[in-house]
Amino acid sequence: MKYTFILLLLLIPLSFGISSASTSREYIELFFSDERIDIEELLNSITAYMLNEDYQGKNLKLEWLRDASYVYVYWGGKPKTFVDVNGNPLKIYKPIKKIVTYHHQHAEMLMILGLEDKVVGVRDTFAIQKNRYPILHTKPSVGSGDNPNLEKIIELDPDVVVAYGWYPAVGTIEELSNLPDRVISIMRVGFTGDPIGKGYVGIDAMKKEVLDFASLFDQEVMKRAQKYLEWHDRYINIVLERVSKIPENEKLKVFVESSEGSYGRSNTRLGIGLGHPAHGLVELAGGKNIGAGNIPFNPTYNTEYNDISVEFVLENNPDIIVGRAMGTISGQGALRPWERTDDGAVKAYYNDIKNVFNLTNAVRNDRVYVITNDWAITPNYPSALVALAKWFYPELFADLDPCKVFEEYVDLLGVSKAVLNHRSFTYPAICI
Repeated sequence: MKYTFILLLLLIPLSFGISSASTSREYIELFFSDERIDIEELLNSITAYMLNEDYQGKNLKLEWLRDASYVYVYWGGKPKTFVDVNGNPLKIYKPIKKIVTYHHQHAEMLMILGLEDKVVGVRDTFAIQKNRYPILHTKPSVGSGDNPNLEKIIELDPDVVVAYGWYPAVGTIEELSNLPDRVISIMRVGFTGDPIGKGYVGIDAMKKEVLDFASLFDQEVMKRAQKYLEWHDRYINIVLERVSKIPENEKLKVFVESSEGSYGRSNTRLGIGLGHPAHGLVELAGGKNIGAGNIPFNPTYNTEYNDISVEFVLENNPDIIVGRAMGTISGQGALRPWERTDDGAVKAYYNDIKNVFNLTNAVRNDRVYVITNDWAITPNYPSALVALAKWFYPELFADLDPCKVFEEYVDLLGVSKAVLNHRSFTYPAICI
């Protein structure tokens, strides 16, 4: 007990914003040679520092002692392990204080968890998204996913760099974890329901990532994570419970596609099938995706995400068509629904779908819907799920308001409610 008190005294300066760097290899060698901090060696190192002496041949730094003390007191003396979306176990040897992110969805989770102050660098596209990232858009750019600026990252000296499972491409930033003097951990995450390891897909994958990531920080962060999951589970469970009562033979047939490889094409479209978060949303909402099992597998994204013929869609005559809009729409510019207020881009894509599939029941019965990637394939996906469920089965979900669900998410994010007036998130718009 007396040792813990001494270590807590040592930790007090951490609350006053002591600057930090990436994890020093000397620090790891000194305190984690046997994967666990021993109280005797920790106290001996503190004593050596106080006497201005080397310890085990190393010139001690006060920051190392604070980090090691934190790990001993709060983590039981062991490093934390985080398994990323690609199944790679990452060892975290000290409190995370500096983050660089290329990941839009994960950045929203950082905001929800109250961790914006730890972000020191962001992907170049953050700068043009002021509404979505009121604070993060001002952070230094570390280049694009296609051309990451490794020199800038090394200069910013973060503890971790957060990326998608596939972007920046695996191998382009991994050398940062093998620097001679330090370890900058590469954390590839989903935060959209992407599969994680064996047995974690969709809802389970999302919840696991949120809790696992929050566990790397303090109890206040965990409380915020639990608040998000309370919101998440409240709406997910309502939809799942009601959908479970729909007989399989009465579920609606749905075709799901993406604008980036579909808009303006009349012979083939970019279909979305098994493994993709948009497919998961449609299935959870009670739809039966006609493309599932019929769209060629795409190894880059580890999902069924590939060209499919328009003829196939016409032959299977879906009741509903859902378009996932992302990137740019020719003649309408970038979608960026958090930044633009008009429905020009989503409406143009909606009309394109109707023109190509005008012979389907979906078009004949006016059951074509557009969701944007930056709104639906994010931690906000419960809002998208409620919208899809209500579009699919309006009588069954008459009491649910997707705009209200989205407003609650906006509160969790801490951004301006003015975005609720945007007509750019979906077509038709859910709030106006």
